[in-house]
Amino acid sequence: MKILFILVLIASCSHKTTTGSSMKIQFFDFPARVEGTVSIEAFSGLTFEGKNADGDFVFWSHTDRGPNADSDKNNNRPFVSPEFQPRLTQFKVNRNEPFASYLQVVPLTLPDGRPMTGLPNKKTDETPVALDMQVLPLDPMGIDPEAICFSGEHIWLAEEYGPSLLKFNRQGQLISRYVPQGSFAKGNRPASVKEILPTQLLTRKMNRGFEGMTCLAGKIYAAIQSPLPADGKNILIIEFDPYEERVTRSFYYPLESMDADKIGDLAHHGGKLLVLEQNSKIGADSFHRIYEIDPDETQQLGVAKKTLFLDLVKVGYDFADKVEGMIMVDGSHIAIINDNDFGLVGSIDAATKTAVMDPKKKTRLAIIKID
Repeated sequence: MKILFILVLIASCSHKTTTGSSMKIQFFDFPARVEGTVSIEAFSGLTFEGKNADGDFVFWSHTDRGPNADSDKNNNRPFVSPEFQPRLTQFKVNRNEPFASYLQVVPLTLPDGRPMTGLPNKKTDETPVALDMQVLPLDPMGIDPEAICFSGEHIWLAEEYGPSLLKFNRQGQLISRYVPQGSFAKGNRPASVKEILPTQLLTRKMNRGFEGMTCLAGKIYAAIQSPLPADGKNILIIEFDPYEERVTRSFYYPLESMDADKIGDLAHHGGKLLVLEQNSKIGADSFHRIYEIDPDETQQLGVAKKTLFLDLVKVGYDFADKVEGMIMVDGSHIAIINDNDFGLVGSIDAATKTAVMDPKKKTRLAIIKID
């Protein structure tokens, strides 16, 4: 199934502002997809570039590995479009309009210009299969991007497979990929790959590699989605120096409980880190909260002390099970975006061998005012 870029705005996009005790939330929808096509507004990260000459807010986001269905008990993961090329998307929003407008799409490429793919890259990942369950080849350079930030003139992505950090130029061409030590067999490591991240990252749970990232004060902070097996309910966060190309330190973020067993993204505010902690539920009883931590004030065993910054459910962002992008746009506004999994529900129609879609499954950007 081909991925179609639908750049026609629809007038039926909803737009509302919800007032909380001291906050306001404003929603922006994306261009609709044609019935029967996979949506492209499947965003797994978010960063803010600034305002343009017209005063519009300009953001960057990106897809993950591409449209896929849930894996089976044997860890076979069906890929709807195995040839899918992960990509960056730049878009803008006008605070007086109810929708976002796409500005450009930047496909991600290897250093030699070949398209990158979203296929798993090693045998310890899930097994990629087509919709007819035929096994697909692994891609040693395949990526599953989950977070984005800018450092200098470069675009950085964090991804789950390696897990790894990736450095791109503005044209979407890979410059360097940083992976845990021991990731590649001797002699098989591509020239653009550097094995300098901690070996312990290789113990990450399947599909739970890097999920959050932010660029702050010349450093890159990246967080694992869920605790490593040896870490209890603590999330590992590394601090990476992109200029010296080394990990300068690491520390832990403590989950509230394993009922909220994952994080969605990192951001920063006032020199401190913001951590989006969540479960996979929707509605009033779901858990999607942002906490603030100070990396310089860790407690015993390097565990950070956290304070509640924002409860997304209480301010009206309660419809999404995967809240995966956040960024401060200024000192009093934070932007949030969810991943709609390309509009797929995660299952395969056995009779037609096609992915089942939900036309109501949407991505929505929210800008929330914090007084």
